Parts: sequence; C-alpha cells; structure tokens
Amino acid sequence: MGPPGRPARIRGYTLLEMIVVLVIMGLATALAGTWLFTFIGTWRANVHRDAVLGGIQHLPIIARELGRGLTLHALPAPGTSGAAGAVPARVSSTVRLPRGWQVRFDPPLRILGNGACRNAHFVLQGDGRRWGARVEAPFCTVVLDHAKVSP
Repeated sequence: MGPPGRPARIRGYTLLEMIVVLVIMGLATALAGTWLFTFIGTWRANVHRDAVLGGIQHLPIIARELGRGLTLHALPAPGTSGAAGAVPARVSSTVRLPRGWQVRFDPPLRILGNGACRNAHFVLQGDGRRWGARVEAPFCTVVLDHAKVSP
C-alpha cells in the first residue's frame, strides 16, 4: 500500500517483457514444428516402404496361385506410364505403390511357379528417398540394405 493520497502501484509485466517471452515461445515453436514435420514425413515414408517390401515378399504366393513363374523388371506406381502392362494385375494389387513411387530390379526378379526365387537386388524410390534392398533365394526373403539408404 502506498502513501495516503497516492493510488497503489499495480504490479504486472511490461510490454517489453511480454514481447520477449512471445519471441522466445515463437522460436521454440518454429524449431519444434520443423522437427515434427520432418519426423512425420520420415515416418510416413517408412510406413509406405514397409508395405511395399511386404508386398514384394508376398509375390511367391501369387506365383503359386497363378501356377506360373513371374519375371519383374520394375514396378511403376499406379497411374504412371511404364511397364505396367507387363505386370500381372494380381502383382499390381499385391504390391501397392503410392503415387510417384517405383521399384527397379537388377537383375530382374524371377519367381518360379513353385514360389521359389532367384537372388535379385532392387531400388525403391519414393517421397524423395531411396532404399536399396535385395530378395534372397530360395524363399524370397526381402532384406533392406541399410548401406544403400539415402535421404
């Protein structure tokens, strides 16, 4: 309480203090937001990658159901031009590539009618990322090659 005749001083924050706090909060939010968007993009790409790798590992079952062997050079995404006509519809429905993604096998992936495969390497590209992987004979085990991963 102040001297008589003078109003009591109201305590609070100055405008400068408020601006400094808001600037600090804005910088912290910008840094966290950038990290969060990068994290979400990486997570989404990894989910798509794992789904494609699972679809490729499922291809021997399709070959056995069709009763014939399959030879795949590449798998373009739906709606893009390329070797889509050469890929059986069952393969395209099993390995669902997101728009803009593609898989290229080198050498071509060969799956026999009994479901056995030959060794093949492939590159999976999508969302600005690139992964190297291989299909190992005879059980068509898909293995991600961490040495060939690029952001």
